[in-house]
Amino acid sequence: MGDCNLTSRVKALLLFNGLPGSGKSYTANELVKNAKNYKFISIHFDKNIVFEDNDDFDWKNGRSKLSSYIKSFINHYNQGDNSYSSDKLHVNLCEYSNDESAPAIVILDDNFYYRSMRKQYYQLSKMLRIAYMSASFRTSLQMCIKRNTERVASVPESIIHRMNSRFEWPNAAISPWERYNLELDGSISDIIVEEIEKFVEFVLKQPLVFIDWEKLEAERNKSREINRMNPIHVIDDVLRSLVNACVNSLSPELRQKYGKEFGKVKAMTLNQLRPSACDKFASLTCEDFETWIQSAFGENLRQIIPISFDFF
Repeated sequence: MGDCNLTSRVKALLLFNGLPGSGKSYTANELVKNAKNYKFISIHFDKNIVFEDNDDFDWKNGRSKLSSYIKSFINHYNQGDNSYSSDKLHVNLCEYSNDESAPAIVILDDNFYYRSMRKQYYQLSKMLRIAYMSASFRTSLQMCIKRNTERVASVPESIIHRMNSRFEWPNAAISPWERYNLELDGSISDIIVEEIEKFVEFVLKQPLVFIDWEKLEAERNKSREINRMNPIHVIDDVLRSLVNACVNSLSPELRQKYGKEFGKVKAMTLNQLRPSACDKFASLTCEDFETWIQSAFGENLRQIIPISFDFF
């Protein structure tokens, strides 16, 4: 997969998001037991941390600790330590596999109803240099409530209603980093394992690059000081820094193949933004002005170059 860590055994994080009773845990268990092409490892959040429904519970700290345990597990697993275990992390994986060399996919099984909850693990995937994808279980509220009542440890119905009203489903138009999301209806299906495996295969085939944001930010700061009073110069410098960051993040093969196309995207974006540059420069903050430029560049880039760049 693109510039992902080719020596790693874990190739991706796959987040399952949806209401309680939507079918996430059942599907995760089916993948662990019956997947053919990948070795799925499931981490069920409810078995790792107990979230209390009161104002005193520090759920952010609890999730942060769990994230560090997951990171540690993946690092140990990638080093060949299959026996790694911790009393702080419950992991579900098949002890026997027909193909030990099969790529491993770590499923994170939780509700993930706020975008910020998912963003934490997207950032972890970048840190580990592995792919990120999600599956949304869009099961009807009525079905979720019915299934929940049949559980031994059921969730209060009021919490499910509240979660449903606040759910921030993955939306690539709002958060481009959530572009790889598979929507499922949550019904029990014999083909759901095959469907998810095909989705994983598709995502892993997409070139994915990781941009050096510290270097990009340094270039932006320099541009701000030099051209902070000229909107066209600011646009040109921001576009130049974006082009440099994108090109430098590519492998030599992709750089040779698409290098010249970035100049076309830069020119297209500059011409597109020029008519409204002065008005935007006067009405937006410096950060919002650069975000406006970056968004336009990203949209044009996706139309011309078939590579998923991480801009957000």
